Amino acid sequence: MTLTELGSVMADFPLDPRVSKALLQSVKLNVSEEMLTIAAMLSVQNIWRRPFGQDRKADRAKLKLSVTGSDHLTLLNVYNKYMESQSVHYHSETT
Repeated sequence: MTLTELGSVMADFPLDPRVSKALLQSVKLNVSEEMLTIAAMLSVQNIWRRPFGQDRKADRAKLKLSVTGSDHLTLLNVYNKYMESQSVHYHSETT
């Protein structure tokens, strides 16, 4: 079996083929930074925690970060909110 040119490039990535293809396509759509963030978020353990006895509180917090119909955009939103909070935290410490 012969790989297409795209398949050959995708095979060089140490990622799931779907993520590799999404990364390559993101260049054409000018969303590489966002797709890299999503790929990184997909490569770590589950980010959602539900502490014992705090299920409802955890569910409400997750709902605030969710993007309807897109787990991937939800992950991107979580990362962006985290970075925003770190920026605010850093700036409040330095002023």
